[in-house]
Amino acid sequence: MSLTGRPVYQKGAVADRKAKPMRRVAKGKRSSSECPIMKSAKGEPCLADWCGCNGSTETTAVRHIRKFKIGGMGCKPPSFMGFYGCQKAEDMFAVSRTQEWTWRGICQALVLTQMRLVEQGLLGGGE
Repeated sequence: MSLTGRPVYQKGAVADRKAKPMRRVAKGKRSSSECPIMKSAKGEPCLADWCGCNGSTETTAVRHIRKFKIGGMGCKPPSFMGFYGCQKAEDMFAVSRTQEWTWRGICQALVLTQMRLVEQGLLGGGE
């Protein structure tokens, strides 16, 4: 015990210190809500035909492909490395331990998404 009555390993609380709000975006990075590609997913149909949602538009977002060491802990892959997918597709692709999706289905969703981005002028369409 120390002179304050607390064990030595406990630090005293500073009364005038306020907790800083947590940062949502890494320092120097833009928020994903500012990204035109991420914004473009709103209202788009789910292009992952393997998830069984029949093209739902309710929870569609850009679902990043985090395979082959693209991205990692605290590092999101580029926005063009994703597909328009619903929450069910995200759960099946990223979270599920069973492989209910196929690489053919992922590639198809990726290519269809990139074609839409080219049509919208958000991705360069190389001739």
